[in-house]
Amino acid sequence: GMAQAGRVLCWALSGGYANLGVFALYGDPALRRALDAAVQLVKAVPIQHVLAYAKVGKWLLTLLECLFRDHLPYLASLDTPTFMRLLELAYSGLQSLDVSHTVNCAASLDHLATFLVSHKRSGLNPPLHAAPAAAAGQLSGWRPEAVESAEAMGALQAHLATNPRLFPDLMAKLFEQLLFAPMASHWATSRPILSVMLAHQTSFGTYQAHLLSTQSPENQRLLGEAFEKLTLDLEPNLEAATRDRFAQRLANFRSKVREFLTL
Repeated sequence: GMAQAGRVLCWALSGGYANLGVFALYGDPALRRALDAAVQLVKAVPIQHVLAYAKVGKWLLTLLECLFRDHLPYLASLDTPTFMRLLELAYSGLQSLDVSHTVNCAASLDHLATFLVSHKRSGLNPPLHAAPAAAAGQLSGWRPEAVESAEAMGALQAHLATNPRLFPDLMAKLFEQLLFAPMASHWATSRPILSVMLAHQTSFGTYQAHLLSTQSPENQRLLGEAFEKLTLDLEPNLEAATRDRFAQRLANFRSKVREFLTL
């Protein structure tokens, strides 16, 4: 039942069957109710059960990825415990032995970091006051996308500020998966590394320093060289070409470092 409900909601919220923007335009609460139902469904199943039962996990984690991909401003409007519960599920799923789980969870985290990077650079800030109620000839439920994005950015920053360790811990987990997880999952977990690096720039340096501290002097030299090659002349953007180049560098980094890294 849970799997079927997750599949239906996933298709409805991401299947392209309707222009979802018209719901807010006409003040129709149907979309908000569907999103509320989706979040309640994801929250209702304990994380360990989501990861243990393949059919349930497949659709609930696909639904989670849909929410982070297409409805992040809505997620930002949730209360902090609920938002952080969804992030906890995505974080936990990175460690799943089911590759489809890992793919969905890594993509969810990448959508979040990408949103933070793109809107940080657009200069959007939360508005000081709400936009005026419907101007003449303007439908009451509609708000400019820039206003919605600015409000979402402010809400996300408030959520994330409650856990300053979130991005450093996430960076460490992503690199652990890259270096030590089975080959089948490393492409999925490598994708969010670049977006997380740009969203929280100190997290990469923190992990690099930690990993270096665990190695012998000779390995520290080799590891330092590998990290240097990984980031050499790296363009600080999330364009497709940059992502592809960095993914290839991560694959080379993994292959090289695994030859000498000690645990």
